[in-house]
Order: sequence, then C-alpha cells, then structure tokens
Amino acid sequence: MKTKRTLFALSIIALSLLTSCATIIGGSKYYARIVVDNNPNAKIIYKGEVVGNGSARLKVNRIDANKFEFKVKQDGFEEQTFKYTTRSLRGWAFVGTVLGWTGLYNGIPLPWGVAVDFATGAIWKPNVMEKGVSKDDFKNFRYLVNYGDSKAQQIYDFLYLKNGSVIKGQIVEQVIGSTVKIQTLDGSQFVYKFEDIEKITRE
Repeated sequence: MKTKRTLFALSIIALSLLTSCATIIGGSKYYARIVVDNNPNAKIIYKGEVVGNGSARLKVNRIDANKFEFKVKQDGFEEQTFKYTTRSLRGWAFVGTVLGWTGLYNGIPLPWGVAVDFATGAIWKPNVMEKGVSKDDFKNFRYLVNYGDSKAQQIYDFLYLKNGSVIKGQIVEQVIGSTVKIQTLDGSQFVYKFEDIEKITRE
C-alpha cells in the first residue's frame, strides 16, 4: 500500500514538472534577430546554412544562449565568426517559479518548477552586457554586428607581445597600465597584461 502511495505521489510531481513559470512565460526558446550594420548584402550563416542577407531571425534554445554563434560573409571580405559566450538568469521568472511552483510533500517544500526551468533552459536569456546584444522584449533579442564595407572594419589593432607573438583583431577593452582585451578575427577574446606587451599599433 505504501508503495502505491509513493508511486501516486511521484506521478503527481511528474505531472507538475511539465510546466512552471518561466517555461510557460517565454518558453525554452527565444528569437535572435541578427542585424549586420551598414551591410545589407552580407550573408549570415548559421549552422552551415545561409539564413539571410543583412538580417535574419532565428529561433534559439535559451539554454544555448552562452553558445550562440554565427558567421558573416561577403565577397571580397574575410569571413567573420561572431560568438556569444555568456547568458543571464531571468530573475523575475525565477522568483515567480519559486513562489508559484513549490509544493509540499510530507511537509518538505519541493521547488519542482525550478528543476523544470533549469532542465528546459527556460530560466536563461542572452546577456545584454555582451557587445551588440540588446533586448526587444522577453522573447526577442537583437544582435547588432559590424562587418565588411565599413572603413573602420578594415583597420585592425595589433598586439606585439614580448614573447614574439603578434595578435591581430580589435581592442574591445583597455585598462591603462593593467590589461588589454582584444577580439580576434574568429570572434574569440583574449586578455593580456600590459607587462607582457611590447607595443600596440593600428594598421
């Protein structure tokens, strides 16, 4: 009899796990609107397929917001990869899930809604602190990138390191006397200490 009661209780919990606050409001996916600034002819490539010229709208799993990447290519210019490697917690959705989807089982509070949101990824969203990322609403996020025919995009920063290495890209952050953060042509970002740098040039 005890086994039947346990199975019944587990079944109720399993049914409750099918939905939660963040999963219901916003779901486990979001729309990424990619816009190539000042270049409507550039091809946007996602997972090996061309999804638009100059702009594209993609459906992305929230759980993969910190692994989102795409490429931009136009004849006469180098192909460039844009990577986004961080994500943010949907704070209000998390609080709503804790408050609205926590139940008691034998007097013990079980936040099953939180478990569902983390499992489905519904608790996550793109990090608007990353360069070019902005929020239109809870379901739509914009990725604005610079590429191609802009004159500024043809000027690169070069870090000449004391170990003989040369790093080519664009400096995205510089703390005088401390560190330099540079984004290379493939979209990767690296941080170097000033004491390790021989010189910095723009070419």
